[in-house]
Amino acid sequence: MKIIINIDGVLIDKTSFQYQNGLKYFKNNLMFVNEHAYLFRDMFNCSKEENEDFWKKNRLKYYLFAKPEEGATEYLHKLKEEGHTTH
Repeated sequence: MKIIINIDGVLIDKTSFQYQNGLKYFKNNLMFVNEHAYLFRDMFNCSKEENEDFWKKNRLKYYLFAKPEEGATEYLHKLKEEGHTTH
């Protein structure tokens, strides 16, 4: 079976990435932070423009270096061992 997997928040820990890098982006000049929010805009209560600028500056870093969710790597290996392919 071919399995298509979305990496955002499924294979990659998006929340931790946004929180850690959002603090750097705003240089700790924040009035509101909800570290458990899923969306960056909700986490930092920022404007649409700030959200877009953050992702413009951090998207590649996210895809290359963000930590995988716990167990994600092992689960992908298990799917492969069972004969499935992932895309």
